[in-house]
Amino acid sequence: MTLSISAIQVADGALGPLVERALSDLRSHRGGAQLENEILALLPSGAGKSLVDLLLENQCVQGAYREEVLAGILVCSLDSRCIVGIYVDRDFRRQGVAQALVRDALGRDSAPVDAWVLPGDRAMKSLFESAGWKARRLTMSDGAKGFDEPDERA
Repeated sequence: MTLSISAIQVADGALGPLVERALSDLRSHRGGAQLENEILALLPSGAGKSLVDLLLENQCVQGAYREEVLAGILVCSLDSRCIVGIYVDRDFRRQGVAQALVRDALGRDSAPVDAWVLPGDRAMKSLFESAGWKARRLTMSDGAKGFDEPDERA
């Protein structure tokens, strides 16, 4: 079965449900809700627009297709310098889909130089290590304050 990677420019019936499953899985992980908020904060706000519409408008989502079925997605920051999320549908896991998405992203002219990984997500950390990346930053937070908000206890 062949696997092809391409920018997703138009929502089809598979993208919305895949994004919803990705968000549901993300929220179930430690730090997932905060990461979701950070991803949403990266996108320009669009009154009344769905996350899928915003991703498509900002051209920051790549799709992996196996036999024309959407198997997984990779979401980059607006400047394409950071991978902020990868999600592979359960039916396509352990088939090299995530590796193919990362390889494709790293082969582009404006290849990402960073990626976000949730605490304890060993599989995602291993994925990036297999591409030759090393963990170089760990962000700690009490979860109550945003990144730029001063801590009044200090």
